[in-house]
Amino acid sequence: MMKTLLVVVLALAALYSGYWVVATRGLDGGLQTAIETAESYGWQVETGTLETSGFPSRFDVTATDLRVQSPMGFVQWQAPMVQTAALSYRPNRVIATLPPVQTVQVGEQALTVESDGLRANFDVAATPSLPFENFTAEAASFDIQSDAGWQVQTGPAVVALRPMGPAINTYAGYISLSDIVPTIPLAGAPDVPAQLTADVTAVLDRPLDRLVINAPALLDRLTINTFDLNWGDLRLAGEGTVDIGADGVPEGRILLQVVNWRDLLTLLDQGGIVPENVLPAVTSGLRMLSGSSDSLQLPLTFAGGDMMLGPLPLGAAPRLR
Repeated sequence: MMKTLLVVVLALAALYSGYWVVATRGLDGGLQTAIETAESYGWQVETGTLETSGFPSRFDVTATDLRVQSPMGFVQWQAPMVQTAALSYRPNRVIATLPPVQTVQVGEQALTVESDGLRANFDVAATPSLPFENFTAEAASFDIQSDAGWQVQTGPAVVALRPMGPAINTYAGYISLSDIVPTIPLAGAPDVPAQLTADVTAVLDRPLDRLVINAPALLDRLTINTFDLNWGDLRLAGEGTVDIGADGVPEGRILLQVVNWRDLLTLLDQGGIVPENVLPAVTSGLRMLSGSSDSLQLPLTFAGGDMMLGPLPLGAAPRLR
């Protein structure tokens, strides 16, 4: 009886070992195919090493000296090492651990991103098309420094995305940033950290699955269910829906609520966010609309390729594609 049991155990172990080896080879081949496919569409992906380990219970992938550049080179991301782990009996659920220091190049601006405990969970359905099921990233803190001279630090941060069925190609997104401390020199800025939460719904032109590496999904509609930024006595909240046409021009309206709008406008001016040539008109118009109140409720309207804040023209709307 014991011999029979031993034979069965050894046979099962051999079968499982074979499964792990075959699955690992398939994973390695899939990663290489994914990289080659991305490169055929203009992406550049470079790694120092790309290794799979974790026998017998996991599939662990470690990439070192990772560098990814978008088509046309507008965005570049570099990290000394990225590790992913998945249970061998549930390979469609992946946990990624990112390094404490990364660099991001956006156009001419270089960002150094430092984080504490940055991890991400990524789940796909176990079907041939690998449809996206869940993404959650969180960190205990962030410190983002730009070579343009600004810096932002945060406390705990969470970003999440999941399908929002039964609607087709619709996804619910959530972001929470606590204890935000910008180090841009702004006179009169609140001396307490800011808090930010946002809940949005995005409708894409195609599902998020393994085929997005061939043709990225584009945004068709964005609904801001809630947006709330609190910074001392300042508050900016918003909700609304914007549709994006094939040319990337948005159409829609977002209703904004601003508390202590005069102080907020001063900070936007000092930060160079409001163009100098429109600042006097915006200030005068908001003063007329608010009367003696420190609070405002105004629609931010996108129509005909232009933007309007209430009755005030803000110029051309940004292209979102």
